[in-house]
Amino acid sequence: MKAIARIFDLDDRSLAAFRLVLGVLAALDTLQRLAGAGAFYSDAGVLSRAAAGEPALLKIYFLSGDAQVQSAFLVLQLSFALCFAAGIHARFFGLLLYAFLGSLHFRNPLVLSGSEMLMRLMLLWSLFLPIDARFARGPQPLRLGRWPSAVFMLQLAALYLTTVYYKAGPEWTRELSALSKALELPWIVKPAGAWLREQTGLTGPLTMVVFALELSAPLLALLPGRPRLLALLALFGLHAGIFLTLELGHFQFVIMAAWLAWLPAAAWATRPGRLLERALSRLEPPFAARLKSASARVTAPRERALWLAALALLAGLAAVRIVLPGDAAPGPVRAAASVLGVNQNWRMFAASTLERLEWVSAEGDREGAAPRELLSGGPVGWREPPRLSANYDRYLWRQYLSLLANTHGEEPAKFFAAYLCRVHEADRLTMVTIHFVNKQNAGPLTEPALTRSIVHACAL
Repeated sequence: MKAIARIFDLDDRSLAAFRLVLGVLAALDTLQRLAGAGAFYSDAGVLSRAAAGEPALLKIYFLSGDAQVQSAFLVLQLSFALCFAAGIHARFFGLLLYAFLGSLHFRNPLVLSGSEMLMRLMLLWSLFLPIDARFARGPQPLRLGRWPSAVFMLQLAALYLTTVYYKAGPEWTRELSALSKALELPWIVKPAGAWLREQTGLTGPLTMVVFALELSAPLLALLPGRPRLLALLALFGLHAGIFLTLELGHFQFVIMAAWLAWLPAAAWATRPGRLLERALSRLEPPFAARLKSASARVTAPRERALWLAALALLAGLAAVRIVLPGDAAPGPVRAAASVLGVNQNWRMFAASTLERLEWVSAEGDREGAAPRELLSGGPVGWREPPRLSANYDRYLWRQYLSLLANTHGEEPAKFFAAYLCRVHEADRLTMVTIHFVNKQNAGPLTEPALTRSIVHACAL
């Protein structure tokens, strides 16, 4: 039993490093959204509050539709993220950050991806861990035994194994074409990815390597000591490679931050580890490390029972959403999981997501002038965008347009068209038409096809 229990032992210094990086990433994400507050979170943007649907809870970002008020909320959220990162009453500010992120995610789901889902999920589990035992200023850490560590570690392993389950098709296991198809996606490919796509002798073996690592490394990481350290190095290399070739927001950094929490004590005994510990120790007051490592605050049995009951409820909901993703779970379970931030869908690069390329084109009709394509500024057409970031360098716009291309209802497209009418008011647009285009992901010779068009008349 002691050997099994050792699996879930996490070093306080590693947990503090996880907290620091996660908080910095949350701050950077908030800064990105602050720059797009008017476009994505105000009533004059691409999605009004009424269209988003006000939630029963977490109404913070629904209190106003004004861009300046939303910016003020985002600045407040930024301050929470920085306090959490610095370890200043980390649990308190982490809880506030968790609530603000939940409300922000409800406000506009069309600018969310797996990275935001993962960030809030990791933040949630961190609240049950002694993330403030080192490199922090605040009360003595709350320690609830190994149960929070077990939930946190099994959650991360389940993410990879679920992904592998959905990838278990011929593209990943026999044809080995998955990586090549992923690098065809215009929304996310980087120049290095476009170069790698042309190296046909590499993409097949690399597909096999990625699949094998995602299957074996999380299981190997559950073994303490050297096997865990080797698994972490392999996973850091995997995610660094993905970051160099594909634009997936903060996902690679968030998941590498989570793996930081698994660093064994042996890693801190190395010269780089000692130097890092010395630098991070400046975040805590004198003698704090000695005091916090020697004791934890006394937790009343009732308080401990409440924390563990909350952990059990959240872990149960998370497990249900892993096994029953999407609409497979009952409605009340989906609603509760959504509010609490444990909704999960780890189908990244599954075979079904690689079959078709989908994008949108926005055609603007002008008084006394030829129509033009509003997204690229060029002539009207349904050509596949070579790389969307050439036109929209902000991650939020790339994320929004990629998700808009996959929506089936008309309302999001109509709101986007109305937004374009307002933005291009000086051009005196009479009409904006959003075209939905797709093609089979079978190489550059495949012709795109128009699937539907949404027309919106501009009010002059």
